[in-house]
Amino acid sequence: MGTIGVEATETLRSEVASAFPDVAFVDAPVSGSREPARSGRLVILASGPSRVCQIVEPVFAALGRPVWLGEAGAGSRMKLVLNTWLAFEIEAAAEVAALADRLGVAHSALREVVAGGPLFTAEYEQFPEVDHFVLNEAEVTLAPFLRDLAQGQAQRIYTSQEFPDICNTPAPLWELADRKRYATMSIQYSRGCPFDCEFCNITSLFGHMPRVKTSTQILAELDALYNLGWRESVFFVDDNLIGNKKHLRDDLLPALIEWRKGKKGMPFNTEISINIADDEPLMNMMTQAGFDTVFIGVETPDDDSLAECTTIRPPSSRSRSNSSRRAASLLPWSVCCRPRWARACTSAWSRSSAWSVGPPATMWMGRPTSSPKR
Repeated sequence: MGTIGVEATETLRSEVASAFPDVAFVDAPVSGSREPARSGRLVILASGPSRVCQIVEPVFAALGRPVWLGEAGAGSRMKLVLNTWLAFEIEAAAEVAALADRLGVAHSALREVVAGGPLFTAEYEQFPEVDHFVLNEAEVTLAPFLRDLAQGQAQRIYTSQEFPDICNTPAPLWELADRKRYATMSIQYSRGCPFDCEFCNITSLFGHMPRVKTSTQILAELDALYNLGWRESVFFVDDNLIGNKKHLRDDLLPALIEWRKGKKGMPFNTEISINIADDEPLMNMMTQAGFDTVFIGVETPDDDSLAECTTIRPPSSRSRSNSSRRAASLLPWSVCCRPRWARACTSAWSRSSAWSVGPPATMWMGRPTSSPKR
């Protein structure tokens, strides 16, 4: 599915047809940047015999949305056209900027760039071309920026060390989104994590004390989505949904279980830490509430390494041998781990049948502290 060019694609198609007449050649370059690739939202410019469409569909579905363009080779031709179009768009923007420089027109008179979010909060100094930074959490910094912007007095940097109470966070206006263009919708229940992993910046952004919304807030957001006809998955984007287990167990999950009665569709997925394996009742509640997939980060199977990178206690040996087996039958785990340890971890866990690793296993990039024990 790589892009090798129109001429090379035609040559390869001819050679395959000549040497392997029973093999179907499919030309399928992709269009999209890094983020669509990570989230499975690439546009696949597929071309080839119509008889193989259904055969390759599962592969394409895991990567994004296929657009079938005809006989093999049409995909590469479309990719060349799209790339040329984008190149001219970029060139045009550069020429406008160059003309502005020659005529002494400030770029700020043409546009203002406003940036926020984790990347800019962590290293806004690296982006001198940005006019305004709205950093940290929007509940604190967005309103002052909008007020100053309306008065023509917007400052360059808006930041705060406050961790706001997200019980006051307004519900998203789902009706403004073109929902047909989304594979999933996102809801946030909590911010912050009690762990202190050295490779993760969540606590520096959101603190160690998990702050949570009320179940009333979450149900209102879900009701709004459901009433708009949404039946696809909902991603709870919390960095660790079980950071505040008591509130989750006593408030949110019972409310979700009750809310789900009589509803169709809208499965939930989220991210949690591996100590979920210590709590089978909580796992059962999650499945009843509608969570059918969770993403678990596993830095290392080595307890000494966990201690060195200051991660809170790993699950007990009993968890790894008993609770995790039960967890595998409850939820289709998707396990992520550090690249150099991935093979050792998945091999050991597969042999012991202690883990069910949902495809695709994802690699969590972090600084290794020591090798896995053999």
